Amino acid sequence: MPKVKKKYRVKWKNVFKLFMFLVVISLSIYGIVHFADYIFEYRKTVKFVSDLKRETTIEYVVDNESTIIVDTEDSKDKFSPYFIYVKQGMININFNELRKKVPDATAWVQIKNTSINSPVVNNGDEIFYKNHAFDKTSNRFGAVYVKGTLNDSNPVTVIQGNKSIFDLRFAFDEKWRDDNANFLIKFVTNEYTSLWQIVSVYKDKADTKTLFNTDEEYTQFLNDLIEKSDIDFKTSLGINDKLLVLESTDNIKVIGKLIKIQYL
Repeated sequence: MPKVKKKYRVKWKNVFKLFMFLVVISLSIYGIVHFADYIFEYRKTVKFVSDLKRETTIEYVVDNESTIIVDTEDSKDKFSPYFIYVKQGMININFNELRKKVPDATAWVQIKNTSINSPVVNNGDEIFYKNHAFDKTSNRFGAVYVKGTLNDSNPVTVIQGNKSIFDLRFAFDEKWRDDNANFLIKFVTNEYTSLWQIVSVYKDKADTKTLFNTDEEYTQFLNDLIEKSDIDFKTSLGINDKLLVLESTDNIKVIGKLIKIQYL
């Protein structure tokens, strides 16, 4: 009598379990690879910036006959910190040397007692540097770059960067806030070096406005900056003030007004 072959039924429940197991394994592998890539890019970016800071010689500039002291609303108040800030020195760097490593370097920004001591790039395409490093290689952390163009005629200049390499959280650090000698931004380009008095820090998702149709519109913008500030800097803003805005991807904004400039 011939043997009867047993028929094996496919149990769809087991197939589904196997499928889910494979999905979980695949997602786990993808997550590990993605995380490893994230760490690699982060370390690469941090090391590059750290090496730049160490290797770039920052010279301190003293006032001379070409130094322009900018009259602001604060200059009318003899008790204003403006008179202390405007006496501070500025900085300069060798852009020819810097551009060997950072081809599109257009400026350098520095704030005392913070990690902000960095080149600023600009090639006319702000989207490019959102996901490319200072050396133009692809990198999810990007670089510190000018939003738009660096134009003296603009009342507001915006500098942006990823929070990992452009960390503005110091603005909410009580230790930093306790020393008003820290409330200055030093900003140098190939054409000039300048000093900006910090007038406002706050957190806001909205993009900073840079174009204004009327003086009234700009005045309202300036008043809003003072009102929104998390720190009372005992200062004011006027229609003739030029602003430098630093923004990070965690929506922190640090705003300075120009108080001194020297063309190089």
